[in-house]
Amino acid sequence: MIKDYKSSFCEKSEVVRMILRGCCRVPVPESASFLKGIPTGFYDLDYMTQGLQKGNLILLAGRFFIGKAALALSISRYVVLKENRAVAYFSSRCSGKQVITRLLSMDSEVNILDIAYGKIDKDDRSKLKESAKRIANAPLYIDDSPCITVSKIRNKCWKLKKSDDLGLIVIDGLQFIVPDTRWRHCSVDKRKRSIMIGLKKLANEMDCPVIVISKLPELVDLYGNRRPEITDLDSTDYSAQYSDVIIFMYQDRSLQGKIPDKDILTDLIIAKNRSGKDGVVKLRPQFEYSRFVNVI
Repeated sequence: MIKDYKSSFCEKSEVVRMILRGCCRVPVPESASFLKGIPTGFYDLDYMTQGLQKGNLILLAGRFFIGKAALALSISRYVVLKENRAVAYFSSRCSGKQVITRLLSMDSEVNILDIAYGKIDKDDRSKLKESAKRIANAPLYIDDSPCITVSKIRNKCWKLKKSDDLGLIVIDGLQFIVPDTRWRHCSVDKRKRSIMIGLKKLANEMDCPVIVISKLPELVDLYGNRRPEITDLDSTDYSAQYSDVIIFMYQDRSLQGKIPDKDILTDLIIAKNRSGKDGVVKLRPQFEYSRFVNVI
């Protein structure tokens, strides 16, 4: 009985050896080989977080129209094309067609408005065809079901994990997830808590990072042009409590009109990080391609 009881706990000696092996790894300059998790393609973000780590629930939050989905798609594109890992992308806000249009724009560097209005010249058409081949063959799986439950997400990810190397799950967005049937007659507080607990369990069960996009409460805009903080998150949705990493997106709106829009950088404020550093990472938005790039 004692032997069976002990076997249900993790083996400390093996965990200690695994940690020591990771600490003794020599970092390679300009390489992602020293990262403990999956690279995002953004060097400073990877340095701060050590990559997107298995089992981590990552909350990506910001105001309206700041580029949350563009950043999540930029990371997803890097993971499927550069790391050759499967990504499950759940988009309740945008249709699958809109998601793929954004991917084509960011990969081909053809203006997204030109794609939307069909204003494509010969050179752009050639670039789009090449990008279409890459994206069509990439292990990116898009689900645009509206108002999905955590259970449905888990079931779809289990099926995907059995057939492919699932490296990342992206959910856009938190406010569109509905509670499972058994929680629908409970209080709002219990329903919201069940969603966050379910998302954290999802990250652990799939053994991969889960990025959840969330909008900040509208009241945050009343505070003026200040940097978001953990206290700005909705205290009733338990996102701050159950997230392993919290990243806020911020742009200094006081610079608008003073310098060209293309020179206004976006700050990624890593406000919480259980397995890495807190701090600020700067990225350059390229909204004409619906993407973010490193600041060179």
